[in-house]
Amino acid sequence: MIYKVFWIDEEHKLLAFKKNGLVFLFNFNPSESFHEYELPTDEAGEYTIVFNSDEKIFGGQSRIRTDYTYQTKTLQHKENKTGIIIYSPSRTVLVLTMIKKY
Repeated sequence: MIYKVFWIDEEHKLLAFKKNGLVFLFNFNPSESFHEYELPTDEAGEYTIVFNSDEKIFGGQSRIRTDYTYQTKTLQHKENKTGIIIYSPSRTVLVLTMIKKY
């Protein structure tokens, strides 16, 4: 398998998958953003954003800090899986890479 879908949230219209060491988070919700979304990653470590469709050059509103490092933790609302807490604006895609493995 080339990629692995590892999280689908049908209620909120979010999809996440991994490919070549990258984590892709798509928010297909037309109107709802999620300020503290718990995204399972299955691997403990530190992640940073390498692509953000919410940047001004793509017609976005630049609501995401791309210089921030996301550290994994136990996700209380996702069956205690390992993951990050991230802001996911509506109608965006974020691509993250692990920069340090725990």
